[in-house]
Amino acid sequence: MKLLEKLSLLNDDTLHLYKEGVFWVAYEQDAFRLCAVKQLRPSRKYVKAVKQDVVSVGFPDSVLESILAHFEVKERKPQYVCASVKEMIDDQEFVRWRAGIEIRTTSLQTSSLLSSGTDSSSTSSEMSLIYERLRSFRLSAATPMDCMRLVEELQKLMVKSTFNITVKEFHLLGLVLSLTVAMCQGVR
Repeated sequence: MKLLEKLSLLNDDTLHLYKEGVFWVAYEQDAFRLCAVKQLRPSRKYVKAVKQDVVSVGFPDSVLESILAHFEVKERKPQYVCASVKEMIDDQEFVRWRAGIEIRTTSLQTSSLLSSGTDSSSTSSEMSLIYERLRSFRLSAATPMDCMRLVEELQKLMVKSTFNITVKEFHLLGLVLSLTVAMCQGVR
């Protein structure tokens, strides 16, 4: 299911949770509801596909049951949970909450990495951008979902990019990605 479809399902009396990778995710008003019952860190970013900024929260499978205890589950599938909510949300309170979440941007521009050339100067520049993205990632302030998105972003860049890297650089990136995943599992 695409994000636009997920956003169109938002309503006042139902909570929707989606399994995305190893995390469960809720969007917009559903994210607001979850933050009211569990201390979660919302994320807000502009999504080109829906042409708007979107608020979401993510949490691991191990937390799902403690969250669902606050709601009446109507439908449960391996990748989707739908639950009834007891109280309507205050629209003004939601708008204030949403406005207080800083919009996150990525410092790495994918298009700059996906150049068609493979000469050593472009390879060096591309590697510098990947290293800079890793260096600027604040793990201490990141949610597990942020960590997963970073790893996913870097994997996509490495697969789509036409740059040539040495075996040593490839192993180094693999090690950094593995360490990031391991550290994310210990975050919060």
